Amino acid sequence: MEENKAIKNYTEWINAKGIDSDMRQYLMNMISRPEEIESCFSEELDFGTAGMRATMGVGSARMNIYTVATAAYAMGEMLKEKHEGKEVKIVISYDSRNNSRELAEAAAVASCASGVKVLFSDRLRPVPMLSYAIRNFAADGGIMITASHNPKEYNGFKSYRSDGAQMIDEETEAIKSRIRDAVQGIEILSTAESFEDLVNDGAITYFGREIDDSYDAMIMDSFNSSSVSRRSRASLRIVYSPLNGSGREPVRRALRELGYEKVFAVNEQDNPDGDFPSLRVPNPEYDDTYDLAKKYAEMSMADIIIVTDPDSDRLGVAVYDEGEYKKLTGNQIGAILLEYLLSEAKKLGNLPENGYVVTSIVSTHLARAICARYDVKLYETLTGIKNIAEQIRQRSDNGTERFLFGFEESNGYMLNQAVRDKDGVMAAVAI
Repeated sequence: MEENKAIKNYTEWINAKGIDSDMRQYLMNMISRPEEIESCFSEELDFGTAGMRATMGVGSARMNIYTVATAAYAMGEMLKEKHEGKEVKIVISYDSRNNSRELAEAAAVASCASGVKVLFSDRLRPVPMLSYAIRNFAADGGIMITASHNPKEYNGFKSYRSDGAQMIDEETEAIKSRIRDAVQGIEILSTAESFEDLVNDGAITYFGREIDDSYDAMIMDSFNSSSVSRRSRASLRIVYSPLNGSGREPVRRALRELGYEKVFAVNEQDNPDGDFPSLRVPNPEYDDTYDLAKKYAEMSMADIIIVTDPDSDRLGVAVYDEGEYKKLTGNQIGAILLEYLLSEAKKLGNLPENGYVVTSIVSTHLARAICARYDVKLYETLTGIKNIAEQIRQRSDNGTERFLFGFEESNGYMLNQAVRDKDGVMAAVAI
């Protein structure tokens, strides 16, 4: 008779050397809760469309320091093998979710244990800045601790390649193949140097303001030549909410530098807070996400509401129309951004003959009509922003074609190949 997988994993965890004493006691108490054992240990975390993602808690099927360490160590081994004979370095960042910093530190420790150097964000920074930093530092990969727009109980692990794009299936399969068993992460963290010691030894190096400045300069270069006048920017009334996430600083900096003077906060959602107390779910796709922002918009007589999700890779928009604020769909935002970017490029004489746009196969067909109007090629990919990034790698990195814009219907937009993931910061400025 085949052994129950949950019982097998549970037994390995409770008997593992080096497991935290408090966690061991918690596991012992679980004996009287077999349904919890089944839920927490019935499987190991797997890579989906955008990395690993699960509720936080104890067990092989949950996001915790041990499951993160397992994935980070396996990723480090994969990169070391890929770049044999070369010093490998990765970039790690994290968002505002509960335990994100702790999980990021566990990922850093495990990465160092695999023989990889780590550049570690000195504070929370969003997905687009992590993607940008990988390219800026010429790193071999990256890790982002985030569960994006999911409920507060969740966290996740996104793995990145050297071009700043999320790893494709072939690479995540290579990571999975190096995961030995359910207790690997426990053994790694129990024998590894501490995070603080690794910082002191130079295996982990903090990065900070230099990436902020470089990323901000990239945004300024992208939009300073816009035909939108400074006067028009100064008069636009904007309510912006980072949904208690990591977008507040970069979005506000970019808007301020580009001359948007009337930007109003949603006070309850302005500071990082992994409990997201005023939100059911911090998802820009949901109507009720905008309830509080609409009240602030009415008080400030705003023209537009802009929101970014906790890791600031997705953008949401609501506009004032016929006496109320109406949320735009991801497809509507994508079509507006596409028309704006192509029309601006044509107006400024910057629309290349070899330019192209990429959308997912489930995104609006309006993109085809817009691209046809400007005589721009449109390519469609399977769902997942990593597939759009893969098109850039194949078509632009060899210099044959020039990427102009990419989007998914789920509020994800890629405006510049310097960032190979969804960029809610640049999208907030562009809209």
